[in-house]
Amino acid sequence: MSFYDSASLAFLPSGGAGKDGKAYSIKPVPEYGNELVTNGDFSGGSTGWTASSGWSIASGKATASATNNTLQTSTSIVTGGTNYLVSFEISNYSSGTLNVDLGTSTYKGQYTSNGLKSIVLTAGGFNKLRFYGGSISCDIDNVSVKEVIVGGDFTFSRGSNLTATRVDSNGLIEKGRENLFKYSNQFDNAIWQGTAVWTSGQVDKDGGTSAWTFAKINESASDFYNDTTTNGVQTFSIYAKKQIGVGLKPYFFGSSNGYATFNLEDGSVYNTSGSIIIDTNVETYNSLWWRISVTINGSSGNWYLYVTDGTDTQTTDVITLQDAQLESSLVATEYIESGASTGKAGLLENEPRFDYSNGASCPSLLLEPQRTNNIPQSEYLGDSIVWAQLETIVTQNEEVSPEGLQNASKLLCVSGFANHQIDAMNVSISSGAVTGSVYAKKGANADWLRLRLSGTSNPPRAWFDLQNGVVGSVDVSGTASIEDVGNGWYRCSLTEAGNTASGGGGRLQIFINKSDGQTQFTSNGDEYHYVYGAQMEAGSYATSYIPNHSGSGSVTRGADLCNGAGDASTFNDSEGVLYAEIAALTDDQSSRTITLTDGTFDERIQLSYYTGGSNQIRVFIKSGGTFSAVITTTLTDITEFNKIAYRYKSGETKLFINGSLIGTSADTFSITGLNVLQFANGDGLSNPLQGKAKQVIVFNTALSNTDLEILTGTSYESFAAMATALNYTTYE
Repeated sequence: MSFYDSASLAFLPSGGAGKDGKAYSIKPVPEYGNELVTNGDFSGGSTGWTASSGWSIASGKATASATNNTLQTSTSIVTGGTNYLVSFEISNYSSGTLNVDLGTSTYKGQYTSNGLKSIVLTAGGFNKLRFYGGSISCDIDNVSVKEVIVGGDFTFSRGSNLTATRVDSNGLIEKGRENLFKYSNQFDNAIWQGTAVWTSGQVDKDGGTSAWTFAKINESASDFYNDTTTNGVQTFSIYAKKQIGVGLKPYFFGSSNGYATFNLEDGSVYNTSGSIIIDTNVETYNSLWWRISVTINGSSGNWYLYVTDGTDTQTTDVITLQDAQLESSLVATEYIESGASTGKAGLLENEPRFDYSNGASCPSLLLEPQRTNNIPQSEYLGDSIVWAQLETIVTQNEEVSPEGLQNASKLLCVSGFANHQIDAMNVSISSGAVTGSVYAKKGANADWLRLRLSGTSNPPRAWFDLQNGVVGSVDVSGTASIEDVGNGWYRCSLTEAGNTASGGGGRLQIFINKSDGQTQFTSNGDEYHYVYGAQMEAGSYATSYIPNHSGSGSVTRGADLCNGAGDASTFNDSEGVLYAEIAALTDDQSSRTITLTDGTFDERIQLSYYTGGSNQIRVFIKSGGTFSAVITTTLTDITEFNKIAYRYKSGETKLFINGSLIGTSADTFSITGLNVLQFANGDGLSNPLQGKAKQVIVFNTALSNTDLEILTGTSYESFAAMATALNYTTYE
C-alpha cells in the first residue's frame, strides 16, 4: 500500500501552500457549502443578530465589554447533526474567554487571543450560532458558517503586521515587504499633491506605456505624497529617465530635513544634504533608465520631488518617472505595485511560514510564540541614539546580509585603541530570561565576536569563533549557541540563564576580539567584522529574526496559531493512527500538543511534548473526561525532528517513534465525536505546538507494526517498496 493513499488527512508543507490565513492540506481536498450567516461583517448593524446586555454592534464589528452574556444569530441557520466550519476574527482582545457553539448547550470553542479563528462544529437542535462571554472584552468581525461537505484546510493566524520572517528555499531570510505609497504609479491621482504637471502614456522602462512625464511649473513647485507621513529608517526609490531635465532631487521634509540629488545623464549622485541621510544608490536598468534610491532615518515627514539641472539647482524642465516606492528598509527592494491600499509582497500577515532553516531541502511549518525585538534599530547600527560606538567605526550597507541584500554593517576597529564594541542602549526588558542575538560574518584580521548582556542582574559573556563556526568560552550564568546560516554568516545568541533580568536591563553589547576569552587588544585599524539583524527578546532561546526599523520602541511578532482540519467523516472514532514528524523549538518542559478532538477537553486523542520532564513525549486518550492508554517516554532530543505514530484501538494501543515500538497499552475505551485536528491552537483546547512540523497525517485504520516501523523509521512509502529496495523475501 501507499501510506498517503491510505491517509484520511495529510498536511505536508513540502507539497502544500498557504496564504490568506490558510494552511492547505494535501488530502482531503476541502469543499464547503454556501455562506449561511447574514451580515457576518456587521456592516448592516444588528441585522441578523440578537445581542444581549454587554454586547454592542457598531462600526462594522460586534463588541463585548466584560460580559458573560450571548451574541447569537437571530434566526436558525444550520441543521442539527450536520458539520459546519465556523470562522471569525477577534481583535482588540483584552481579557476573558470567548466561547462559541452551534445550536448545542456545550461551548466547544474557547478563545483568548486576537486573530483569525476557526473550528468545525456539529450543529445541535437549537440551530443558531452563539458567542458567549466569559467576562470577555474584545471585538469580533467577519463571522462565517459554511457546511463542511469535505473537510481539510487549517486556518492560520499570526497577527496584523509584517514583523515575521522565515528562511526561504534559497536559504535566505524572507521578510514581509510593503510599499507605503498608495497609487505608486498613478501620479495624476489626487493623493499626489502640488503644482507639477503629470502626463501619462509615456514609453516605460520595459517598452510599454506606463511611464509619466514630470513637468515643473516653477523652480520652487513640488509634488509630494500628502497622506504618507513616515518615521524611522525608510528607503525612497523610483525609476527615472532624463528628458530636457537631467536631474532629480527627492527631498524629505520632517522634524529634520534631508535630500539627495541624482544626475540622470551619468547616473551619479551629485550631492546629499542632511544628517538623516544614511545611503544613496543608483542602479542601471537599461541604457536610458536608472533606479535611484535614498535611505534616511527621519520622522514626521513627507517626500517631495524636484527637477534639477543635474546639480542642486531646481528647474522647470521635464523628466520621465515610473514606479515610486517607499519602504521600511535600508535598501530598495523589488518594486511592489499599489493602488487604493499599500502594496505588499514577501511573507505576509497571517501567512504560514514554510521554513527551510539549516539547509533543509523540504520545508517545515514554523510555529513560534509571540516575541518582541526590543532593539529599536536592528539593522541600522550606525544610529548613534540607539547604538553607542566605542572605538569602533560603523559603516552601513557594506556587505550582502543573510537576507541576500547589501544591508549588513561593517564594524571596523579604530587604530591605537583597545576596546572595540557597539552597545544597544535604551533597551528595556522587565524580568525573566533574556536572549540577545546577532548575525555575524568574519571580516579580516580578527576571528572572534563577543556578546555581553549588560544591564541584566548577572551579565554573561560568550565568545564566538567566526572562522570555524563554534562557541568558545561562556562565563557567568550564560548559555550560548551558534548557527551556520550560509555564505560565511553565523547567528550568534547568548541567554542569561539565571532568569533574573533587572527592570530596564538586557542591553546587547557586541565586541570584536582576536582570541577566545580576550576582552581587549590594541588595534592596527584593519580588524573588522560584518553584522546584521540584532535582537533582544524576553525568553530562554532566540526565535526567528524580527526586523525593527522604528528608531524608538519595540516591535512584536504575534504567535503562530494553526487551527482545525477535517470533519467527522475524516476521522475514525474506533481506530486509527495520529502521525507527526515534528521538532520542538526548545526543551523548556512545557506542554505542546497535536490533538484529535470533538472540540472539547473531554473527547480527544493527544500527542504532546510533556511538562513532566526534559525531552519527554506523552500520548493519551481522553473519553468522557477519563484518561486512558497513557504512554510516556523520553527522547534523545525533542528539538531534533522525530517521527511519532500513536496507534489507537481499544485494548491495542501502541506508540512508535523513529522506527521502534516504544510502548503499548491494553486499556479499553470508547471515544466519540472526533471531528477536528488541531496542532497549534493555543486558545483553550490545546497548547500551541511551538515547533516545526514536517508532516501531520491521520490514518483511519490501525496500521500494522511493520507498517508503523516503516512509517516512523524510513522514507519508504510502503513495506513493498522497502522489501523491493532491500531484497526482502518474507513479510512477518
